[in-house]
Amino acid sequence: MKANVTLKGIPADLQALVERSAQANFRSENQELLYRISSSYDAEQAAFARRHQEHINHALASGPAAPLDRARLKAARDRALRKARP
Repeated sequence: MKANVTLKGIPADLQALVERSAQANFRSENQELLYRISSSYDAEQAAFARRHQEHINHALASGPAAPLDRARLKAARDRALRKARP
């Protein structure tokens, strides 16, 4: 089932952009908004996938797995905390 959503308080300049973009792309305003919303989620998913792949690549490049002991765990935690500092 498709839901209906009503947007309220759209600034006039944004409404004008939507109208022009819809006309330029031969879409209704509704189709244009759906396309734009969908595109933003697609871009977000693509960015997430890239970050995820970077983490995988980094893990693979770090070499073979070694047994985790207290010293290695502390060293990993300390590296993470240093990276997280502003």
